[in-house]
Amino acid sequence: MKKTLLSIVAVLLLHSSFAQEKGHFGFSLGVSAPVGKFASKDIEKSYSGFAGIGSFFEISLAHKLGKRFGIITSLRRQSNTIDTEALSDGMSKLYLKDGYNVRDNVTAGNWKLATLMVGGYESFYIPEHKVFIEPRVMIGLAYAVLPEKRENLQSNYGYGWIQQDRATDFTFAYLVGTGFKWIIGKKTYFLTNIDYLSAKAKFTNIVNRTSGGSVEITSYTQKMSTVNIGLGIGIKL
Repeated sequence: MKKTLLSIVAVLLLHSSFAQEKGHFGFSLGVSAPVGKFASKDIEKSYSGFAGIGSFFEISLAHKLGKRFGIITSLRRQSNTIDTEALSDGMSKLYLKDGYNVRDNVTAGNWKLATLMVGGYESFYIPEHKVFIEPRVMIGLAYAVLPEKRENLQSNYGYGWIQQDRATDFTFAYLVGTGFKWIIGKKTYFLTNIDYLSAKAKFTNIVNRTSGGSVEITSYTQKMSTVNIGLGIGIKL
C-alpha cells in the first residue's frame, strides 16, 4: 500500500512538472507533400510547379509566456523533387500541339525552401494520455531555390537542348499547424506535427541557354505550398 501511494505521488509530481513546463527545444524531420499550384502538372498553366514528394528537417524552440500561450521560433529546410516524367510528357505534347514532332526528355534538380519563422502557440495538456496538443501560427522569411533544368530535344531532324540555370529568391512564408508532444521521460518528449507551409517566390534573371548558342533572361513566379508531417524529439526547457 505504501509503495502504491509513493508511485501515485511520483506520477502526480511528474504530471505537475510537465504541466508547468516552460517549453522545449525540438528536432524534427518528415515528409513534405506539395499541394495546389506547386503540385499542378498542367503544362499549359504557367503556375504549375510539377513538384513531387520531398522531405524536411526542422529545429524549433518553444517558450511559454504563461500557463497556455507561448512563442515559437523555427529554422526549417525542405526539398521537393520535380516530376520529370510528367514534365517531359507535357512538353512533348506542347511541341506537338505547335506542329513539332519533338520528344522532350527533361532532367532537373529539386525545389528547395529554407525558412526562419516566429509565431505563437497554445498548449493544451491531457494528463491521462501524457500529451500536449499545441496549435501554432508562424510567419517569417524564406529562401527559395528554382532548380536547374535541362530539356534534351530529339526529332527526325536532329538533337538539341535547352538549359535553365538555377535561380534564388528571398520572400515571406507562413505556417499553420498543430503539434503533439508525448512525455517519454523526465526531460524528453516524442514530437509529431502536421502543418501547412506556403511561400510565393519571384525568380528573376533566370539564364536560359540553347544548343544553338542563344541566351535568354527570363523571370518566373511560383507559389510553393506543402503539407508536412514530421516526427522528432523534444528536450524540456
